[in-house]
Amino acid sequence: MAGKMQVNVLTESLFKRIIDALEADLADYTHLIRLTERIRDQDKGTVLLSANERQDTQDTEPISLTESSEHQNAGTVPLSILIRERAATFATLQNRAEEVRGWGAEFCRGLGIKAFTLKDLDGRIPAQAYARLSQCLSGLQERMAMLQQLSADLKAMFEQELEGTKLELHRLQGRKRLRQAYYGQGQEAPEARFIDKEK
Repeated sequence: MAGKMQVNVLTESLFKRIIDALEADLADYTHLIRLTERIRDQDKGTVLLSANERQDTQDTEPISLTESSEHQNAGTVPLSILIRERAATFATLQNRAEEVRGWGAEFCRGLGIKAFTLKDLDGRIPAQAYARLSQCLSGLQERMAMLQQLSADLKAMFEQELEGTKLELHRLQGRKRLRQAYYGQGQEAPEARFIDKEK
């Protein structure tokens, strides 16, 4: 009897760890969704990276939005923050997923089931715990799909902005070539003269 009680306490502890990890995943995905939405909805011109920001993206240390007061006052979030946040969050999610896999395998051994799936757990755990797990898993699927859609929207927006920038660059280069053709290499355009029509 004591051995069976110990397995129940162990499996209950493992289940709590798994649920806590899944809820932390939900919070991380929600944070990324909000950050991505802010970047998607802000002015297009404020999203581009400067040369310094491109070099800063090598750091994977998470940055909170409150650290950058100049961007917070302007109501904008630089793209470099999203890049760093995503990298750090996905690394955390991956580490947490490894832990959950280990706990899930141990939990399954404790209950004598094949896999940690809703189908296998149905009827093996209390209804309230099953409902909580089901809610966490469906919430994760929903948030993953939402983040994937937001990322696709953001990618399309950046591609469109990049095309506009390329067109502007080609226009400026064409103007420069035309000016060089008329005035030669290194020469300045002649000064405009005022013509008095009254004379």
